Amino acid sequence: MASKTPVISPAGVRDSCVVAALRIASAAFTGAALVGVAGIADGRESFAGPLACACAAGLAAFAEILFGGHAARAEERRIRRNLLSRLFSSRNQESSGAHAVQLLTDNVERATEYRQIYLGSTLAAFLIPFIALAYISVSFDPVLGLTIMALCPLIPVLLAVFMRFFRKTSAKSRKERAILAGKYLDAIRNLVTIRLLGAGPRIERQLKDQGERNRGAIMKLLAGNQLVIIVVDGLFSLILICATCTLAVVRFNAGAVTASQVLATVLLTALLIEPLVQVAGFFYIGMGGIASQRAI
Repeated sequence: MASKTPVISPAGVRDSCVVAALRIASAAFTGAALVGVAGIADGRESFAGPLACACAAGLAAFAEILFGGHAARAEERRIRRNLLSRLFSSRNQESSGAHAVQLLTDNVERATEYRQIYLGSTLAAFLIPFIALAYISVSFDPVLGLTIMALCPLIPVLLAVFMRFFRKTSAKSRKERAILAGKYLDAIRNLVTIRLLGAGPRIERQLKDQGERNRGAIMKLLAGNQLVIIVVDGLFSLILICATCTLAVVRFNAGAVTASQVLATVLLTALLIEPLVQVAGFFYIGMGGIASQRAI
């Protein structure tokens, strides 16, 4: 029995952690810039500090994108080498050809996009609201920060619920893509025979029908993704922002926070909805990447 090789190398895991660190750094500089803007409105801050923090946030975000893409391409090359070596050493290469094509192209790309680019930034995005609210609790008002923090765990709960509903849709889309890849490979391999037998129109209809089924499965997956964006992003972000603003005003009327702290809290809601940005791509990038990694 062949020994199992990890899909993602230790270097790939470290690269994913670097992506997460860059995302947190970008959010931290953004938060500092927003607090600085609130200080400008209060007359306690100059424009230099927030501007410098905003530039640093942009550089960290650019570095995250650049580094994540480079790490994903490096893992793609490593995984493809391993898959090809397994394929060439296999005694049953012909029967596994269609599956191998699917693994070497679509599955490898989805797995590395998920692990090297999406996963690290998503884990960091779920930490960012708690870091921002911890800052609010320590620097402004513990009641304000901890009360809002109690709402944040609703995001992963809602995500888990939707994941259960759309797991079958993701599996069906993956299955239809694999069937289409196999039919195309068979048609290319037997192109001469198909022409000699005059079977071209029939094979063309089969590929067209399978392509339509694949398109329909992808559209269902994307429709589910859009539903998640509307429900989670629209409803939850609206509730979170309204609750934060209302509670900040209530605490201001109670004399617990100043006007500049209320403004800073309202501005920091931009960081509280950071996980919702990642939710938008979860069902297409996340679930597809998890399934591709399992297949590899």
